[in-house]
Amino acid sequence: MKMGALSSPAGPPGSERSPLPLVAAGGATIQATGTAKIHEQLVAMNEALMLGTVRQHELTEAAEMANAQLQLELTKRRQVEEELREKNNELAKAMARVKSLSGLLPICSGCKKIRDDEGYWSQVESYISKHSEATFTHGLCPICIEKYFPGLNGE
Repeated sequence: MKMGALSSPAGPPGSERSPLPLVAAGGATIQATGTAKIHEQLVAMNEALMLGTVRQHELTEAAEMANAQLQLELTKRRQVEEELREKNNELAKAMARVKSLSGLLPICSGCKKIRDDEGYWSQVESYISKHSEATFTHGLCPICIEKYFPGLNGE
């Protein structure tokens, strides 16, 4: 039997007006009292199938649009995550480079040397250079210039 075809048990000749059980493709049974009723039922079934197809098409389009939106959001999220990873790596590298001084530094009142954790005394410059990223240059303040080199100031 062809798909979509209707079959009916053969009835006696001249029984077109008697109820005929018809079997549609897919097993649905249709009861009709004449060809007009069968035609109405077939038209109704056809309309239902067409509406189902249209609705299925609408749902498919909506799902495709939602999928495209999700793909766009996923791409954006991956970009943001990659940027965040890069920033975290930069921060970790910066943190590895940072040496900081904190807390109390025991310093001699007379010579200004600093005592380290092992009890050794170091010059301020060497202690700070060892424990931070700072470097030193040396010069003399105006008071020391006058103290160590009197008259050099030009007065």
